[in-house]
Amino acid sequence: MKQFMPLLLIAAIIGGAFWLFQDEYEPPFDPLYEDAAVNEDWRVVFFLEPEDDTLTIGAWLEWISEDRDAEDLEKLEFFVNHGTGSFFYQDLNVEEAEEELIYQKRCDGCLSPSGRLEASMMINWQAGGETGSDFHHFVLPDIDVALYEDYIGE
Repeated sequence: MKQFMPLLLIAAIIGGAFWLFQDEYEPPFDPLYEDAAVNEDWRVVFFLEPEDDTLTIGAWLEWISEDRDAEDLEKLEFFVNHGTGSFFYQDLNVEEAEEELIYQKRCDGCLSPSGRLEASMMINWQAGGETGSDFHHFVLPDIDVALYEDYIGE
């Protein structure tokens, strides 16, 4: 028994170190329903994502400009209008810009009975003293509304 105690102690120390220093893995964002648009500055994804007991609607913006870095971004706002409502994001004092932003909110009546969700988006931004605007139109055509009856708007 004396021979096994050091081995158990070493195994406990190694197991504790693995548990203590484990990396919190966050899987890549992969929404169930999405439509994307790309231009010279942005990759934009409009999405609908079931999460636990709720349905979320949102936008995922990724800064892909080759002329400027994401750190140059000073101001950012976007507005999304869809068939049964709208939402917006605004940060007029961007302090620590990241290359991507995922904004989502609970879908309250955002679906139509047809299972088709259309949205228009306007992005306004300022980076390096220059301003820009981008406009995009998105369509999510095949949403299974039978699964999300509580989220159908009027």
